[in-house]
Amino acid sequence: MSDAESPEQRKAMENFVTEYEKTTTDKLNFQFLDIRKDQADLREDDAYSCSVGQSPQNFMRNRYRDILPYNANRVVLDPTSDNPDGYINASHITFPETSTQYIASQAPLPETVVDFWQMICQYKIKVVAMLCKCVESFAPKCEQYWPKEEGETKTYGSYTVTFVKEDAFNEYCHRSLLVKSEKYGELQVEQLHYTEWPDHGCPTGEEYILQLMERMNELHANDGSPILLHCSAGCGRTGTVIALNIIRELMNNKKLVLICVKQLVLDLRKQRTSMVQTQTQYHLLHKCIAVYCKKIYS
Repeated sequence: MSDAESPEQRKAMENFVTEYEKTTTDKLNFQFLDIRKDQADLREDDAYSCSVGQSPQNFMRNRYRDILPYNANRVVLDPTSDNPDGYINASHITFPETSTQYIASQAPLPETVVDFWQMICQYKIKVVAMLCKCVESFAPKCEQYWPKEEGETKTYGSYTVTFVKEDAFNEYCHRSLLVKSEKYGELQVEQLHYTEWPDHGCPTGEEYILQLMERMNELHANDGSPILLHCSAGCGRTGTVIALNIIRELMNNKKLVLICVKQLVLDLRKQRTSMVQTQTQYHLLHKCIAVYCKKIYS
């Protein structure tokens, strides 16, 4: 990140760090309770209907019954005989003053791996950030949607995926996958897999999350395609990283005039339910933003 910033941005960052360092855990917890109350109000608003995901034909395509995409910004797949609604449990995410587009998705189920690869190919997604393990606490969290070994090729419906190579780092790995489709053509996909973030909890430190995010942005390089992020439900860990990356982009583009994490989370929850799902994730988001601020102005 650049060291240069406007006086207005510097002040915003300094104010955030000063406020964060004196903010109590209870104060952040109360903020989070307010967010949950506002989320509950959205359920009564027709603008945030999830009726497509609730329909009987799509019931089995949802990992969790309470985490569904809003109709207004759901990812729509080209319809097929097996999926006439073009339904997948995934949401388009954008934010004002930033150019990066995101797709926040639940992790594939055995029944939706083909849909998942269709989404990647149809939207020409080149970077995928996976923020969960396939199994956590003896419970399945994600169907493995890529071949197990380097050099192996596996077919998922009409999609042929080759595991090209893998580079391992401290708490994440980087896999290169080549997917071929008769309808959508050939696409190389870079998958960053963070493995040390417990469900509903937080990693022990922020260092490796920030490293993964820097790598994610290097690979994406503003190519215009969305970045696909998923954990198990596609809202907690996924929402935390998207929120942090939005702040990072605003900082880098010198467009940051105020840091209000509560409002940011509320704005994201108007695009996908339960983004930044837990109090611990809300705390982690504050901590990581403070780290970014200090890196720039220190």
